[in-house]
Amino acid sequence: MNIQRHLLDYKTEKNLNELGDMVVFIENMMEECMNQIDGNVPNEVVIPMLIHRHLLQKADSIHANIDVGTEDASKAIMRTLIENYIYLAYILHSKTDEKSKAYYLGWYKSLKAELLKFKSDHKKSPIINSFLGGELDHLFPGESVQVEIDWVDKKIKAPWLKEINKKWNKVQRRTNRSFINWHALFGHPKIRHVAVSVGMEAEYETLYSIYSQETHSTNAMRLLEHRDGISYFKPLRAYEDPDTIISMASTYLWRATDLTLKKLFPEKQSAFHLYSINKQGRLHDEEEKEALQRLLFLLNKYKCLLLKYEEHNVIGICFDIF
Repeated sequence: MNIQRHLLDYKTEKNLNELGDMVVFIENMMEECMNQIDGNVPNEVVIPMLIHRHLLQKADSIHANIDVGTEDASKAIMRTLIENYIYLAYILHSKTDEKSKAYYLGWYKSLKAELLKFKSDHKKSPIINSFLGGELDHLFPGESVQVEIDWVDKKIKAPWLKEINKKWNKVQRRTNRSFINWHALFGHPKIRHVAVSVGMEAEYETLYSIYSQETHSTNAMRLLEHRDGISYFKPLRAYEDPDTIISMASTYLWRATDLTLKKLFPEKQSAFHLYSINKQGRLHDEEEKEALQRLLFLLNKYKCLLLKYEEHNVIGICFDIF
């Protein structure tokens, strides 16, 4: 394999460095925002900030992966980044306090459901015993599991969550489901409904859908290359179109930060815009359409390659890893 496939050109490397710089700048700015709050940070600030930080972490991971040549790994991370942006926009769009409580409650209800599986009387305990190679009572003493469950129960039954618990129970009874997503409390049971409600149906139908193929491993055929009648495995580390993933990560990190500042710390928004223009020469909100067009072009190219693959059959497979 030509080693040049592992090198970034000047423009792409510059964009990658700008993404890394933006991650550092935003992390410092958000810490400043939190430090300026006197006393306890309200839940309607903590939850959006945590979701934003999760998104920031994903942008940083994409930067690190592209830097070492693992572009494909970045695509699955990009799906998580988009999902976090959708949820962030949803919480900040309206009823931020109530939605933040629902998100908080949803986390602890999910945690309790996982802990209950480790009790010896749970219906899943035989399966877990077999997987772990031992009895649950021996591996996880019942008292310690119950202590954790009791601690989570206290979180769930906190007085300040009384009204959101009522709403949760009402929706759960109405839908007759043992598990519901936190956003179902507001009439949006699935992420698609959430995306549509905040004007992000296009993102859901394109970016989220495309990158979900990476998460669910439904596109392994894309790892074949077809050259001169022979099908080759693609290298494990190779650059195909790093500009697209870098542009997407930069754009949605920028949008998430701009939205968070606008809703929670408006006095910091102008400083963020000034940084974007002075340090990076633009507002990243302008890049998405061009990057999406490149992404759709690649998808079409894969379709053409697979047609050639099926047409010629496999004459030989070349194991070209590095």
